[in-house]
This record gives sequence, structure tokens and C-alpha cells, in this order.
Amino acid sequence: MAEETEKLHIARECASDLDAPPPTCIISEDICEAAGIRYEDAFFDGEAMARAALALSRRDHDPLCRLPFSVSVEAEQYGAKLTLNEKTRIPAVKNFPYKRLKDMPALKPLDFTKGQISAVLEAVKWLKHHGETVLLELEGVFSVLSLLVSSREVYKAVYRNPEEIKQRGAELAERIAEYAGEAVCCGAGILSYSDATISFELVSPELYRDVCGEVTVDAVRRVRRAAPHTMLQLCSATSVGLERADRAVAEKVPVTPGLLYGEALKLVGLNRKDCRLVGHGCQVRSPLRMQEPYIYKLTLR
Repeated sequence: MAEETEKLHIARECASDLDAPPPTCIISEDICEAAGIRYEDAFFDGEAMARAALALSRRDHDPLCRLPFSVSVEAEQYGAKLTLNEKTRIPAVKNFPYKRLKDMPALKPLDFTKGQISAVLEAVKWLKHHGETVLLELEGVFSVLSLLVSSREVYKAVYRNPEEIKQRGAELAERIAEYAGEAVCCGAGILSYSDATISFELVSPELYRDVCGEVTVDAVRRVRRAAPHTMLQLCSATSVGLERADRAVAEKVPVTPGLLYGEALKLVGLNRKDCRLVGHGCQVRSPLRMQEPYIYKLTLR
């Protein structure tokens, strides 16, 4: 009972993380003006993206420079088209490239020389060259799939054709892992894996454990193999779901009281080789003071 109460306490604490604005909402015209760039270029030009990330970090006193500002970096490689909403100026994928999962062809290796992914990697290099610690967010398997087909199609496959989801998930997870490895080679110091499209509360516990959790654990393990010496931080929706489904175990790792979340990630990443997978937090809280002096180390099951 005490253990379950602790898990629910963590889940409630992390719920506030999920309410925090995603990276697509934190870049503004003002930030871009301060960085001396055009707003549009923050999504498509490497140096402009880097300068925007640096300006944001300086404004918020964030110990990390966080990239990217779009959730469609991986999906773009397979047909998703990023557009800027004329009214809100928020980037979004307007039309799905495929109607059904079975319409998708085999996923070819990512091309790091074109598109948003090329700009992101250029930005990572630029920031690393200027002495910054870069946190790169990876979109999770279900989030990428939901930019290629509708979320309804993804959920339909989870319920009706779990083997198709597992097969597609493994294929996509390998591509995400390739991206993670390339990003680390370019200078990324911390990786973050975010997949709020699927959560424990949105499907049955058994389905999450046996399908969604299995796909996610496989993806996380592939990323870890691609970047074994780099900290990987899982978003709250993912890490709490995995723990509640008995797919992961969380352990408190004490840190110095009063640190910013980003500072704690940097210190643990540098000093604890046994703590390369962490969760129950959110990268958008990097510039915020931690309420409790703990990082949660994760062990997958």
C-alpha cells in the first residue's frame, strides 16, 4: 500500500509537468528578435535555431540549451510537413501523409543531411562549440506515428492489431536510436524521450503493459544502446506509465538541495555513471528550482 501511494504521489507531482508548455510553445517572436534571427528560421536554420536556444537559456537562467522547437523533426523524414499557423504562429503538422498504418512503406534510415533534422544537428554542433550543454528531445514512437497517421488510427491498431504496432514500433525505434547516436556525436550532452501521445490512463493496464509498454521499453533500450554514456531522461507521462505497468522501477538519487532541475541533470549525468536513465520529471522544468532534492533513476523490466 505504501509503495502504491508513493507511485500515485509521483504521478500527481508529475501531472504538473504535463501541464507545462511543450517546446513548440516556448519560442516567441521576442526571443527571436533578441537572438537577431527571424522567427521562421528558428525551426529550419541550424545557426538561427542555436541562437534562439541560447537566447531562451539566457532569459530563463536555464543551465541547459534545449532543442528542438518542433515535434515533427523525425516525422518529417517520412512525409509529415511542418507549417506555421498563420494566427498563432505555432508550428504544426497540418495533414497526415498516410491514412492508415498499413499504407506506410518501410521506414528508411534517416537522412541527416536534409530537413529539420539537419538543422537540429547543426544547432547542436554550434552550441557545443560555444561551450553550452545541449539537451535534445526525441519524440517517442507513438508521438511520431501520430504525426504520420491520425491518433485514432494509432489507438485502433493498439487495440485491434498489436503485432502491427509492435513491428512498426521496432522499426521506428531503430530510426530514433540512430538519431540519438548522431546527436551525441554532434555534441548533445543529455537526451530526453517524450511520448505523451500514449499514457497509462488512456488504455487498459494490461494493454499498456503488454503493448504500449513493450514498444516503449524496446525504444528506450535501443536509444540507450546507441548512446550508452549519455543520460537519457524520460518524460513523466512515459516513466510514470512504465512504473505503474511494472515495466520499470524508480529509485531516488539524492542531489544537493536547492538545485535547478537542469543543474541536477547535469551533475548526475557527469558524476553518476550508474545513473544514465532517469524519469519522473520534465525537461521544460530545467530552469525551475526542484521542490525535492531527488532525481529518479529508472531500471527497465
